[in-house]
Amino acid sequence: MKKAIYIHGLGGSGTGSSSQNVRKLIADQYSLDAFTYDLLDPATAFANIQQDVKGYDLIIASSLGGFCASALNIETPCILLNPCMKPQEAIEPILWPEQQKLFNKEKCLSEWNAISAGWSKMSDAVKKSKFGVFADKDEFFHYKDFFDSLFKNE
Repeated sequence: MKKAIYIHGLGGSGTGSSSQNVRKLIADQYSLDAFTYDLLDPATAFANIQQDVKGYDLIIASSLGGFCASALNIETPCILLNPCMKPQEAIEPILWPEQQKLFNKEKCLSEWNAISAGWSKMSDAVKKSKFGVFADKDEFFHYKDFFDSLFKNE
């Protein structure tokens, strides 16, 4: 059986309802692994994700996890569910009170900028491996046009 990995969004976990729902949806074609990342420690989370995705046939990622997956410079197919393509502007206003206590704005902004800088270094083959799925009216953000400007497969 093929293997998939799920990367959760901010406030999610590898054992959360989103990963369980994805597991059910793809169970007939993929076994699914999902790990928990501290997405408010972007550089560490991204480094862990880069290691964890090795050997998988499919990457599925949501929101802030989708941002991380979008920056992976690998040709593994990625399905990005409403990826937060600009966490520098989107994350701070939606943090829960307990997340605000952990949020180091300067560190996060610097690390998110460094991660997104990788987009310019991707080959066309890597860019074509990214597939974004967007809601028409997401309650927090909508980056379809920006995503398409980076990864649009013609």
